[in-house]
Amino acid sequence: MVTIKDIAKKLNLGVSTVSMALNGNSKIKEETRTLVLNAAKELGYVKNGLAVDLQQGHSQLILLVVEDASRPFFSKVIDFIQRRVAYHNFDLLITTTYLKHDHTAKKYISEHRAAGAIIYTMNIDDDFILQYASPDFPIVVMGREIKGDYVTSLPKFNKTCTITEYFISHGFHKIALVLGALDTLGSIRRLENYLQSLDNAHICIDENKMFYAEASTYEAGYEVTKTMIEYIRQGDIDSIVYANDDIAIGGLLCLNAHGIKVPDDVSIIGGTNLLQSKIVTPALSTLGSNDETLSYHYAVDYLVAAILKNDTSVVEQKYEERFKNLKEVIIERETVKLLKKVIR
Repeated sequence: MVTIKDIAKKLNLGVSTVSMALNGNSKIKEETRTLVLNAAKELGYVKNGLAVDLQQGHSQLILLVVEDASRPFFSKVIDFIQRRVAYHNFDLLITTTYLKHDHTAKKYISEHRAAGAIIYTMNIDDDFILQYASPDFPIVVMGREIKGDYVTSLPKFNKTCTITEYFISHGFHKIALVLGALDTLGSIRRLENYLQSLDNAHICIDENKMFYAEASTYEAGYEVTKTMIEYIRQGDIDSIVYANDDIAIGGLLCLNAHGIKVPDDVSIIGGTNLLQSKIVTPALSTLGSNDETLSYHYAVDYLVAAILKNDTSVVEQKYEERFKNLKEVIIERETVKLLKKVIR
């Protein structure tokens, strides 16, 4: 590999002079710069990006680790994050822990291959994250809470409604719950909200109405819903809370395939407001928010501030009011049969 020293030797110039010429330093005469660039081209020199990053004190690269980039939910996450990263003139490096293959992700984190990281997967454990986070490699974690130096999670916000409460208020009482991975913050909160809502309404908690999908995929949603078909036909389940739209769409396909009419025979609601939810038949009712990009913008803005050694509390203050005003909302489409009118 051709180095700066090779160019300096060929032109009989100092290494520092060649380096400044290659990096467009204004102290170097245009004649010398042209000479250096021509020699670099002739020798086949390629700039060492890592060396430039070290000179600048940080790279312009943010690492994003997600569980499965092929999932519609994470496609949405990537879209929101990459737009915000580009806004800050940074680039995005994406890796996954699909099927728990975490070697590459852990390698990039442990070797600090970027200026910082956003981690949105449960397949990188807390201890590993805490071990490799540093002043020169800050980390923002999504989907769970971790406390530690140079690691931050998203601010908490007050959830204003739950899907279970919505069903109860509309006259449903035989409500089933379908969860995905139990170790995610979303699943934990969904389960807590389900149990609390039933208790508040004095509805008996029936563990036979709680189901668990093997993954957050269409296929897993289809398979877990197959186990519910007889309960629905017997009238034991009148509504289903799905942890996310990936599982819910698979569930909807299963119900359609087995002759279960949605919403006449059973009503269902998803939980992540995916684009695909609008185009299935019937269109899936789901859970969204009044500020969909908030969490992703916060994660990127906080991380960039930490990378640049800026005061991250400024970012926290900037977003404080928005998180206070963040509300979850039911997006009503075509998969809920309204049994009674609710006065709002």
